Amino acid sequence: MKRIFLDILLLVLFLAVMSFHALPKLLHEVLGLLFPLTIFLHLFLNRRWFSALPSGKWNIVRFMSVSINLLLAVCLFLVTVTGICLSNHLFRDMIPLALQRNITLHQLHVSLPFAMLILIGIHLGFHWQGWKQRLLRFFHRQMDSVRYRRGSFVISVVLVGVGIYGSFQNRVGDRLLMKHIFATPATDLPGIAYALLLLSVVFLYVCLGNKIQGIWRHTDGREFKN
Repeated sequence: MKRIFLDILLLVLFLAVMSFHALPKLLHEVLGLLFPLTIFLHLFLNRRWFSALPSGKWNIVRFMSVSINLLLAVCLFLVTVTGICLSNHLFRDMIPLALQRNITLHQLHVSLPFAMLILIGIHLGFHWQGWKQRLLRFFHRQMDSVRYRRGSFVISVVLVGVGIYGSFQNRVGDRLLMKHIFATPATDLPGIAYALLLLSVVFLYVCLGNKIQGIWRHTDGREFKN
């Protein structure tokens, strides 16, 4: 279960870092450095995934999963580097003023986290069945009851609807196009509400990733595992 708790911590850290407008700038920078360090711990605990890459069958879902992981690594690297360049506190005296004021670095730093939001959701969706089973065992819940299935469906529909709403409120499409946006309707919300709206966007893509994985599982005859 320690991996699940670490994954939850990673998600909480990421949402906290994205809620920069609700945090002191120094705390934002500290959490921004803590996040990649926690990612390294996550990779260490899942290090057998790397050794298993050369073996096994490469189907479309496995290829997509590896590609998403690589894109996440690239985004994380760029967000971390641009964050250091734009630092107002921790690295301010080490970074040339030209880099601190570079508009392209700023746009990358504020836009790429929204790409990561989508990629993280799909990544979690590919592994949702394993997550769900471990959590249900931990909380001693049964998932084969009609009540559970109906409740899960209703909750999923509501969260997907909120996720679509959150995408528009955060202008995710404009963010991905690197448009110069100072604020969105979502940023007017309290910090907790803003973070929960981001979480709903993650869940939207969790459902998408889980759906893709489920379709392939039925057509390929078995569930993808990495």
